[in-house]
Amino acid sequence: MYQMPDHQSSQSDNDVTVLVYDDYMGYGNAAMENKVVLILEGKPIGPVPERINLDLSKGYATVGRFNKSGEACADFNFDLSLTYIGRTHLRFEKSGNQIFVIDLDSKNHTWLNGVELVPNHRYEVNRGDIISITQKYQLSYRIG
Repeated sequence: MYQMPDHQSSQSDNDVTVLVYDDYMGYGNAAMENKVVLILEGKPIGPVPERINLDLSKGYATVGRFNKSGEACADFNFDLSLTYIGRTHLRFEKSGNQIFVIDLDSKNHTWLNGVELVPNHRYEVNRGDIISITQKYQLSYRIG
């Protein structure tokens, strides 16, 4: 039976490995503690990545899009043709073992599990939560 390294595991009656996540966001090594992984949900309109890896080693990471000159405005930038995404749309922050998302007063708003976020307020996120950058264009990512 294969067991992933750096994770605790337990065996059930039918010989299936059950992983016990011992660090926030489901990663078992310290190098991944400062990461947020976003995995695309559904089929949105526009050229968007299926997976986004955000580095929180400085305590936060912003998500937005390139400006009209092609300059980066955030830590992760969507294509500049996706004008429904703000240049600095949202931010993930790390505080201890908790991760938070903040809508940065974006025009098209941000949703967490279907609930619209109040701009500039922190909301705790967990593995499996769905972040919708816009509902109109169905752009949603699951926190992995």
